[in-house]
Amino acid sequence: MSFEEKLYNKLDEFASSPFLFIGSGFSRRYLQTENWEGLLRKYAEELETPFEKYRSLAGGDWPRVGKFIAEDYHSYWFDVDEKEEERNLHLQDMVD
Repeated sequence: MSFEEKLYNKLDEFASSPFLFIGSGFSRRYLQTENWEGLLRKYAEELETPFEKYRSLAGGDWPRVGKFIAEDYHSYWFDVDEKEEERNLHLQDMVD
């Protein structure tokens, strides 16, 4: 049995398709997406809060910067009129 056949047989054992994670370098290089800082800056700008405020609160710790932005963005997303259409589309997805 070839490697390809073994792979297909193994994948057939699962109820869902596999998810291939190729890393952020791929999307940055080929799709010109933001890096970690750029993505965080994008959401800080949407909140009209200086990115540097979040960065200073977090002591430069990127996951903490993201946490602070996410906490503020949560209320923003649920409250502003500009997000009403998006909320209507995705409100049922916003549960733990």
